[in-house]
Amino acid sequence: MDNGNGDFLTITEAARLIGVSSKTIVRWEKAGKVRRSKRDFRGWRVFDGKDLKKLKAFRETIFYVFVTMALVLGSVVFAADLEVVSETAPAQAPASTPAEAPAAMSTSVSSPTIEKAKDDATPASTKKLMPMPPAVKTPVIGEPTRYTLGPDDVIEIIVRRHPEFSDKFIINGEGKIQYKFVGDIEIKGLTKTEVKDRISKILGKFIISPDVDVTILDYRSKIIYVIGEVGNPGKYYMKSDQISLREAVVQAGLPTLSAAMRRTTLVRPDKSGKPKEKVVDLYALLYEGKLNLDQIMIPGDVLVVPATLFAKIFRVINPISSAANSARSVTPYGM
Repeated sequence: MDNGNGDFLTITEAARLIGVSSKTIVRWEKAGKVRRSKRDFRGWRVFDGKDLKKLKAFRETIFYVFVTMALVLGSVVFAADLEVVSETAPAQAPASTPAEAPAAMSTSVSSPTIEKAKDDATPASTKKLMPMPPAVKTPVIGEPTRYTLGPDDVIEIIVRRHPEFSDKFIINGEGKIQYKFVGDIEIKGLTKTEVKDRISKILGKFIISPDVDVTILDYRSKIIYVIGEVGNPGKYYMKSDQISLREAVVQAGLPTLSAAMRRTTLVRPDKSGKPKEKVVDLYALLYEGKLNLDQIMIPGDVLVVPATLFAKIFRVINPISSAANSARSVTPYGM
């Protein structure tokens, strides 16, 4: 039973030497992939040098199978990406015939129809997308943005020469604030200018010519989500009623190297329970200057930047490769 030296290894020691977990070895035994280990007088699994060699050989077999699969699938993805690039390149695009003109017009940003995903690797279930509302005009730099207040926003009301009416307020879930000497005031859906006018009108009953100033201290009511292969995925608070998709991606840290940018999806929740989706060629928008592909995001929208198939495969292979490299750097006990 021993390895020639009369020494045995526990399952934990054997697992560490070959670069896997002890649970993995147990699963191999139950599946019949390796011979069941010996037991000592306490009933614990023990391994000698021959057992370690067999375990290491089986682990290396699995590793090489995964590497082969990664190379094959990687070549398929690379070929698909080349085909997508060739289809989307302006110089190689065939001239539109009169019969094709209506189809070309249906893929414009302002059209309510859905662009077909250009990546053939996209599952068919995700290509049947629901129509999105027509895109609206993107605010340009310098254009004043409109922000309507909502629950969880924090505002400060200052009434000059009347500090008793001045305070900071958090808008409650009903869209109201509890104002001193007045009671609840509904301000949901109002801009800060409209809130100023409403407060001035109310205070006009108590003081002469109230001088009111309203400031938004914290924007918390409007949220969008940017998830997937971006620098800083997560939720983002909006400082206007809408934001361009391009600006949202920039705020999220831009796409990573593993992002499948041509298959980015904008998801818009719907009261019916069936969210509307639209595929956006984020690469063309950011790096080819096709600003007509930009979309408007409103509160609740989710922007999904998926990973390439090769990146997903690499994330599976990389831990196995790291474990194999670490195992090679250690001389197995008793071998």
